[in-house]
Amino acid sequence: MNPASHFAAYLDRLTASLPGGGSTGPAASILDQAEQEFAALIAPIIGVSPAKHLAFYAREHTQHDAPGFLQKMGYMAAFFLGEYNDASMPLEVEDWQEIRETIEDASEEIDITVLTSLMNELLSRRLLERR
Repeated sequence: MNPASHFAAYLDRLTASLPGGGSTGPAASILDQAEQEFAALIAPIIGVSPAKHLAFYAREHTQHDAPGFLQKMGYMAAFFLGEYNDASMPLEVEDWQEIRETIEDASEEIDITVLTSLMNELLSRRLLERR
């Protein structure tokens, strides 16, 4: 199982552990777990501080959603792991903007090969055009 799929399965287990199988807002402890795992998963790619920042963003922008509220974290992680699928992992414009800004802010800390790959992925999605 690849890292993104493993993380998605982990998030599914967290969602299933919620009262009503995830049909209500998540418990704080479950969000804490998801946030920590998300940051730990992408920290080797973009650095600890940017990973924590993006984890906080993902948490804040998913905690009031309906049953798949944690999926956004999985989709964002998949992007950084090079396993993102545009057709099956929808992210909103604001999510892409946050991803782009996080990469730009962390660009001096990211390995140049990884940075080039991430920027190429953003470029292919037309996310590096003028703001």
